[in-house]
Amino acid sequence: MPGRWEQCRQPTDAELVTTGFLRMRVESGSAKVRSGPPNDTAADIKSHSTDVWTGVVPLQLSSSAPIASPYNAVKQPPEHTETLARVQR
Repeated sequence: MPGRWEQCRQPTDAELVTTGFLRMRVESGSAKVRSGPPNDTAADIKSHSTDVWTGVVPLQLSSSAPIASPYNAVKQPPEHTETLARVQR
């Protein structure tokens, strides 16, 4: 993200020495997901608590009205698909 480097805690010399950069094409991926506030070390909190924003960007999953497949012959979606779409909105 352009400009983000200046907003982040700068790495220590030890972190730079032990960090490598690699470029590769990603064909599939996965994510580690957790909830709650950032899990910073005491040293990180002390070093950047006043000048670096930390926090959480909540993401939400929602549903919309059902969309029939191109080969579907049934005119009306089953009631459970409509109910699920309404509950999730």
